[in-house]
Amino acid sequence: MLTHKQSVLAGLEFCALCYAGRKGRQGYKGHLGEVLRCSKGGVKLALKKPGNNGSSSASLSATGCAGTTLANFPTLWEFLTLTKWPDASLRRTGTIILFIEGDKWKACLKDPNGPRVAFVTGRDVDSLLLSVEAGLDADELDWRADRPQGGQPRKLS
Repeated sequence: MLTHKQSVLAGLEFCALCYAGRKGRQGYKGHLGEVLRCSKGGVKLALKKPGNNGSSSASLSATGCAGTTLANFPTLWEFLTLTKWPDASLRRTGTIILFIEGDKWKACLKDPNGPRVAFVTGRDVDSLLLSVEAGLDADELDWRADRPQGGQPRKLS
């Protein structure tokens, strides 16, 4: 089931508050463009710090403000740019590699904090990014231990 933001992005519904957020006019809680709002206390973020077994725990916060390019994908933006956890410990930013294999779009997400990796597939780049956003937001990606060049999985710490 799609979230409100994803339904608006997919063109399944229209929302004036999301429209204002996408245009950068004003961000409203629960609508597109919400991450554009900066405050002294920071922006509440959705990503969770991976635990010792590679799973997620605890929510995040940050003091930065997103631009408009990834405003429609706030959790992906957090994954790629967040540099600190709520406990003020340093966080290494994630990476995403987009590629096409046959007629499918694919994304490889690497989280060096795990260290872990996940792959997502979509029929086009739009559905792929929506799937990545939904998977990160719900913490439902199929994360696997990242394997360095030697082929042995790295120990999750």
